[in-house]
Amino acid sequence: MDFETRIRNYRFVRDEIKKLDEEHESFMKDRRALLSWLGNDLLNMLNATGQDSAKTQAGTAYITTQVSATLRDPEEFRRFVIDGQRWEMIDWRANKTAVKDWVAEHRNEPPGVSYNPIRTVGVRAPTKKQKEDPTDV
Repeated sequence: MDFETRIRNYRFVRDEIKKLDEEHESFMKDRRALLSWLGNDLLNMLNATGQDSAKTQAGTAYITTQVSATLRDPEEFRRFVIDGQRWEMIDWRANKTAVKDWVAEHRNEPPGVSYNPIRTVGVRAPTKKQKEDPTDV
């Protein structure tokens, strides 16, 4: 098999997946909305009856708490952590872009960081200058 055929096949399958994903998302939209409504209704029922859970023959509904912690003032938070040495308040991770730039400049990884570039393939449609036979799949 040659590159042209393989690329054409790749694009065909990718486009089919995109189309099916869009159809599936449309199909699931109403079901997700209904599920959200049912969940909110169950939460309201639990709250109204003062329960943390309700066990029935059909199953158990229970309250969970999800926490979100976003930075309203990043500079203030940074000072708070550093000044008080509250390191448990932060997640440490390497910035991919900064590490990539460091490796390009220094030809080695920053201390304590594993840098692993992963090669993948990208495929795009031909330009207007290129001619393609749409029936050749």
